[in-house]
Amino acid sequence: MKRILSLCLSLLLLTGILAGCTETAPEQTQPIQQEDETLKILMIGGSLGYDTMYMMPAVAKNEGWTDVSFGILYRSAGLKSLTPYAQSGRPEFAYLEYVVGEDEAWRRAQGNGNFTISVPSEANDKFIEDGSIAVTAEFALQRMDWDIVIIMSSSSEITNVSNDLNMANAEAMMTYVKEHDLNPATTPEFGWHMIWSLPEDSTLWNEARSKFMAQHYNNNAMAMFEDNVKNTQQIVVPALEGKIKYLFPCVAALQNAKSSTVVTDKDIHRDFIHGTDYARLIAAYVWYCELTDTNIRDCKFGPVPNGIVRDNEIRNSGKDYELSEEWKQVLIESVENAIQKPYELTPSAY
Repeated sequence: MKRILSLCLSLLLLTGILAGCTETAPEQTQPIQQEDETLKILMIGGSLGYDTMYMMPAVAKNEGWTDVSFGILYRSAGLKSLTPYAQSGRPEFAYLEYVVGEDEAWRRAQGNGNFTISVPSEANDKFIEDGSIAVTAEFALQRMDWDIVIIMSSSSEITNVSNDLNMANAEAMMTYVKEHDLNPATTPEFGWHMIWSLPEDSTLWNEARSKFMAQHYNNNAMAMFEDNVKNTQQIVVPALEGKIKYLFPCVAALQNAKSSTVVTDKDIHRDFIHGTDYARLIAAYVWYCELTDTNIRDCKFGPVPNGIVRDNEIRNSGKDYELSEEWKQVLIESVENAIQKPYELTPSAY
C-alpha cells in the first residue's frame, strides 16, 4: 500500500512539474490571419537584404501599396551557412515583420516568441548569439503564408573569392522553405537579391575589407562590381532558371548612382559596404518596381517615416527623411537603368 501511495504521490508531483514547465515555456509562433489578397513577402539573408527590406514599408506607404506584409529572417552569413542553420532547426536567426496598414514600425521577435518594436540597427548577430532574439527559420515560415521569398548570397560568395558560390545551397534553401511553408497547398515564388559591391572610396573600408580588396581586386572596387554581376549572370541565373521569378538588380542601381557627380560614395555607403538611408531607398525601389511591374517614373515618392530611418542624426531629430530633387532624379535614373541593364554600369547623366 505504501508503495502504491508513494507511486501516486510521485506521479502527482511529476504532473505538477510538467504543468509548471508548460506554463513557462516559450510561446509558439501563431500565424497571422490575413486576407488572401494580401501579398506576403519574406527576405532570408544578411545585412544587405535587411537594409533593403527595412525600407519597403516606407515605399509601400508612399506608393499607396496597402495589401502587403513584409518579413525579415536575418543572419549575417552567406547561403553556405544560412541553409544549414535553417535545416538544423536551431534558433539561429532574427525575425522581424511589418503589416502595412496595421504597424507603424517594424516588430521584432524576442527569443521567447513575443514581439517588441525594432529599431533599424538592432538585428545583429550579437543579440542572436546571446539568445535574446534568436528564433528558428521555421518560426518565420509559420508566421504567414508567404507568397514571395527573396534569397541572396553574401558579398564574398557572389564575388566567388571564397569558392562558396554553390547554388546547391540556394536550391536547398528553397526546398526547405517549401517543406516548412505554412500552407503546403501553395508554393511561394522566389526572388534573388543582387547585392551591391564595396564603395570606391577606400577610406570607408575597414581593415578586413582593405586586405580583401588588396588580395583579390588590387584595390579596384569596380573590378569587384564586375565580378559580382558576371557571377550572377553566368552562375546564379543559369542554375536557378525556372526556379526564381524575380531578379532584383540592386548592384547595378547603386553603382549607377555612384557614377553621378551629385552623390558621393559616402552618400551611398555608411561604412565599408552597408547602405545609407538613400542607398537603402534606391534598393527598395528596385524591389518595388520589379515586384509590382511599376515604372519608376510613375512613382510618387515622399518622406520616409522617422521610425524606419537608420541615420541617428535624423532619428534623434524626430523628423522624417526626405530626398532633395537632385537625389530623387538620380534615384529614378539609377533604378530605371538598372532594370533595363541589370548586368552593367550605366553612367549617370547627372
